[in-house]
Amino acid sequence: MLYLVGLGLSDETDITVKGLEIVKKASRVYLEAYTSILLVEKEILEKYYGREVILADREMVESSSDDILHDAQNVDVAFLVVGDPFGATTHTDLVLRARTLQIPIQTIPNASIMSAIGSTGLQLYNFGQTVSMVFFTETWKPASFHDRIRENRDIGLHTLVLLDIKVKEQSLENMARGRMIYEPPRYMTVGQCAQQMLEVEEIKSAEGEGAGVYGPESLAVGAARVGGRTEKFVSGTLKELCDADDVLGGPLHSLVLLGRRTHELESECSAGAYATMLSTAILPLLWILHSSIAFAKRGTNVAVFIVMCITNTYPGIGFICLPKRTPNSRWRLTFSALLDLWLTKLRRTPATDGGRVMG
Repeated sequence: MLYLVGLGLSDETDITVKGLEIVKKASRVYLEAYTSILLVEKEILEKYYGREVILADREMVESSSDDILHDAQNVDVAFLVVGDPFGATTHTDLVLRARTLQIPIQTIPNASIMSAIGSTGLQLYNFGQTVSMVFFTETWKPASFHDRIRENRDIGLHTLVLLDIKVKEQSLENMARGRMIYEPPRYMTVGQCAQQMLEVEEIKSAEGEGAGVYGPESLAVGAARVGGRTEKFVSGTLKELCDADDVLGGPLHSLVLLGRRTHELESECSAGAYATMLSTAILPLLWILHSSIAFAKRGTNVAVFIVMCITNTYPGIGFICLPKRTPNSRWRLTFSALLDLWLTKLRRTPATDGGRVMG
């Protein structure tokens, strides 16, 4: 039997119990490694699964699928997919080939970016068609996504934009010369996506295709490493997100272009996320200030203490902007809650360990 096993979005522990049982008993285990990536290395998966995992690149899946399906009528073969097994059309093609060979198939679903993007606070019911953004070249700038976004915006829906990744890809020259030399992996960022979207909008406007679908002031949300321990979300205009890569950090990135019909609860959730940002951004600074005063009274070198605190313990911080119509009462409630939390923390005597402030 051919098992298509979803791995989830983050690390080796995201696999389901059922999926793990299948992986442990299968005769062969393949890891699809080009439509997406996990946030851990293959070796960590092998250690967790207790067995060898074979990397299946684009060439193997699309051109040598017979190797994957070999003898699957008689033995169990596990095909591991980051996210959910049917998040990419390639896997549907593999299933069709297996059916042609009369190989039994079973799917083990898991979380994918399609569902996990709800972590932004935007309701999944309010999303329209999902689109993909590929890396542009000087001579190739496909804009088919533009029409899909227009259709979504016409009925007020959000658009999830999946960003391109290039793993084990050949340059045109190496491909033409038949040289098996591969380019370094590349992962599109939110900043690159936003810039390309604005570039396409300018092209469409210059070609006289009517009113624009979006522009520099259109609201969007950038997402990084969704489902992982270091997931991060940044909201702002497309123009602002062009410069958000340093805040978002490493891959994988996704982008959501907001529709016109944003629900009140979505705005509330964004405000809550902003409050969380404040608690992680402001409180450490206040805590360092409070501790510095205490250390100064003890005759400790305050400057050294502050530098050690910032370099060793201060986390990288994303930001999520409050909706423009946030009432003043929400600001008061947010800061009242944060002040109360801070005072509660200060009632505990912070200990120090080698310059690291311990909560």
